[in-house]
Amino acid sequence: MSFHHDNPIEFNIYGSKFNGIVDVQYTKDNYLLEELIVLNKLNFKSRTRPEKCKGEYFEMSFRIEGNVYAKTNVNEAIAKNFSAGRKIKFVTTEYKRSINAGKMADKLIALPFAIAFDVATAPVQLILFTSAAVGAANKK
Repeated sequence: MSFHHDNPIEFNIYGSKFNGIVDVQYTKDNYLLEELIVLNKLNFKSRTRPEKCKGEYFEMSFRIEGNVYAKTNVNEAIAKNFSAGRKIKFVTTEYKRSINAGKMADKLIALPFAIAFDVATAPVQLILFTSAAVGAANKK
């Protein structure tokens, strides 16, 4: 599990509140079926590694919000229970925006039919909307 290096973790502080967005990436060579199920349930998006031309990784962005509290004195023995070591790896990730030609072609093909349908049914829609507006005005 790693954080995207080119998207630094930034928190906005507004009075006693804070928020920010964290980008997380989960990468392995071989995923277990259980891992794939959990990643899909957590809404991680599957991506392919362009440098290897195969293999995949999962990434997700999530929002963090919270409150800022004044510092208090805490017993050191109790404070140790709240801290734990974590492995963090920073990697550089290159973002590329791609366009799905298939989806765009489907939309371009459907557009003339949608316009023709709207033009053909415009008189009927006008009559229905007008009668509905007159009926609503008469009820008042």
